[in-house]
Amino acid sequence: MKKLINNVEYDLTAEDLQQIELDKIEVARVKAIDDAKAEKKASGKAKLIKLGLTEEEIKETFGI
Repeated sequence: MKKLINNVEYDLTAEDLQQIELDKIEVARVKAIDDAKAEKKASGKAKLIKLGLTEEEIKETFGI
């Protein structure tokens, strides 16, 4: 693989490749956290609807 710095192309070093893999892992970790938060939010909203609150009431009261 190559990287482009100031319009000059360089070969990636082993460290560069390792950092790319670490970055991919971090992105996946953050995405999993965000997905879990969204799932909990949706679950909570569904429970509030089952309790009889309207979408408008939920939005005004909880901002979701």
